[in-house]
Amino acid sequence: MVTELVQNVSQHTDADGELLITATANTVVVEVGDTSTVIPSARHPAADQIGGRGLSLVQALSQAWGVRTCPHGKAVWAQLSAITDPSLSAA
Repeated sequence: MVTELVQNVSQHTDADGELLITATANTVVVEVGDTSTVIPSARHPAADQIGGRGLSLVQALSQAWGVRTCPHGKAVWAQLSAITDPSLSAA
């Protein structure tokens, strides 16, 4: 998920991006901001087409995803469920 969102910045914009990962007890939010004002959307490429599936993968793997506009561009975010394992807790 992280690599897909970061790769989209390098592939579809001419500027650097900024990665922010926020974790709570229940969720992890991955957010990548850039200076482009172009709003991305999931595509439906032909089976033999190379590329164009990234946001469809993000959509399939995340609980939710979206785009937030900012004064100097946009941020694409994806929310994941945090998996907790009580057996990993310190005793």
